[in-house]
Amino acid sequence: PGGPMGLLFLGTGNGVLVQDCFFDGVSATTQGEFGVTFAQCEFKNAVVSLSVDQGGHCLVRDCRIFDCSSAGLWVDGYSTVCEVEDSEISGAASAIYVRQYAQLVANQSILTGGWRCVVEFADSEESQISDCHLVLGASPAIRSFRLPEHGEVFHDLRNNYWGTEDADEIRALILDGTDDPDNASTVLFEPFAGGPVATQETTLDGLKAMYR
Repeated sequence: PGGPMGLLFLGTGNGVLVQDCFFDGVSATTQGEFGVTFAQCEFKNAVVSLSVDQGGHCLVRDCRIFDCSSAGLWVDGYSTVCEVEDSEISGAASAIYVRQYAQLVANQSILTGGWRCVVEFADSEESQISDCHLVLGASPAIRSFRLPEHGEVFHDLRNNYWGTEDADEIRALILDGTDDPDNASTVLFEPFAGGPVATQETTLDGLKAMYR
């Protein structure tokens, strides 16, 4: 889904490191590769900047993904896992889109939403986002859907900062099975952080200044 291809990994290899690279107007895709790491990279001006699918396992560490016309990060397919650490990700529609049995694990990152949401789970496996700052673009912040015949899932989004310290306001920012009896997904969000969470590269004071 990423538009023009700048980098493509295919097959069943492992142990690949992509570091200190700049992707402008092109996407990077890993399909089936296990153990691909993107570190200190910058992605911008793509439809989807980084796609992980077809059973791949990818780590995104200390990266910036922005100015994407769809999602910044796309995670798709059975047994696909993407870990995000100390990164900043945004997209015009959403920061991250996770679908079709894929799994996301994210921590200590700033995720900025677009016109659709911040993160969308579309029939994905149980995922975890913690110690992150979820920056609302448009409501809801989280869209989560699971077909009942695929089994119930619980996405762990506890210990994040949502831009508010009001539990009712946060609950209103989440669209999941609580709102639809035909939706077998539940988003867990309590307890939540009372302020922005710093990444390794951004001080807490700097984060507070960004969102005043």
